[in-house]
Order: sequence, then structure tokens, then C-alpha cells
Amino acid sequence: MATLFFKKTESEEEEKNNMSFDSEESNSSLEISIDEIEETLFNDTIYKTIISISKILETLVEKNSKIKRQKIKENSLIKPFFTENIPEISIKDYLNRIIYYTKINENTLIASLIYIDRLCIKNIPINNYSIYRILFSCILLSIKLNEDCIFKNSFYSIISGIPLEDLNLIEYNLLLIFDFQTNINVEIFNKYKNGLLENITS
Repeated sequence: MATLFFKKTESEEEEKNNMSFDSEESNSSLEISIDEIEETLFNDTIYKTIISISKILETLVEKNSKIKRQKIKENSLIKPFFTENIPEISIKDYLNRIIYYTKINENTLIASLIYIDRLCIKNIPINNYSIYRILFSCILLSIKLNEDCIFKNSFYSIISGIPLEDLNLIEYNLLLIFDFQTNINVEIFNKYKNGLLENITS
């Protein structure tokens, strides 16, 4: 199994009720509290998948917490994935928000995890400063390849908290990193899906 599967963490990131993204864009019609979002998703079948993926990513971020930022600044391809400040929202709450507004299915979410794992294999540093942009760019790529209902990037910019210009750039850079090879083998997909199910039930 690939690099992300399946370590557990005993620590849960403290819940944040106030969101702080690096985007200055806002839309009051899209504002709803983190607690309300979680309450809405709690009984949805995708909620357990969100919890499982969140724990995997939290473990990955903790492992890479000491990555030197100077090396990142020297790489123009990955630099746009990194923010100057760490967003004040947990990975789980960020995922909840994305799922709530995009209405994506579980398979799309699992595909995004596979893309993140591909980045790990390519030694792309994933820490507190990059996880949010990397996570959303992988979800965005997965949406455009798997979902029937796709919105403009201006909408995704608002819900992700990533300025539109930055979002367009990291989406393109992600494709460059993958050399535009975005297909996922069915057997590989099923391994990840089954691994998540094992992680949920264990």
C-alpha cells in the first residue's frame, strides 16, 4: 500500500469555530457555522470517510512539520501551494465545508486522497502551510474528472478560501507535477477504498 496508509493519530486538532483563509473574497450566502455544517453531514455516509481521511492527513502533516521553508521558496512549481500563515481551521472542518458546498460523492473524495499520495511519492512537502491548498487542488482535480455537476473556479475560490488567481495557478501546477497523468486504475482505487473502510472500522 502507498505512503499514506494507514497510520492512526491519538491527538485531535482543536475545533475552530472561526474560519481564517488566505482569501479576501467572501460571500454571505455561503456562510454557515462549522457546527451547523457538521450537524448536517453527521448522518451522511461520507462523514466517516471525512473523519478517516482527516486523521490520515493530520498524521502526514505532523510528520512533515519540520520541513525547511527555504527549500520550498526555491521551487517555483510548488511554492504557490504554500501559504504564509496557517489557516485557523482543522483539516476535518475544512473537508466538512468543502463537502457541504460541493456535494461531491465519496468516490471523488477517495480519488483526491490518491492524488495526495502521488504527491507524497513525488516528495512534494505537505505540512500545515501546504495541506489546505494541496487538499483542495486535489479535490478540484477529482471533481472535474469524476463529477457531473461542475462549477466555475470563482465558486470554488470562495468555498476554499483560495484567491481565484492562486487557485487557477495551483490547479495548473498540479497537472504539471502529474505530467497530466490523472487516470486512476480501478484496482488501485479499490485498494484505497478498502483501506479506508478498514481504517474506519478498526
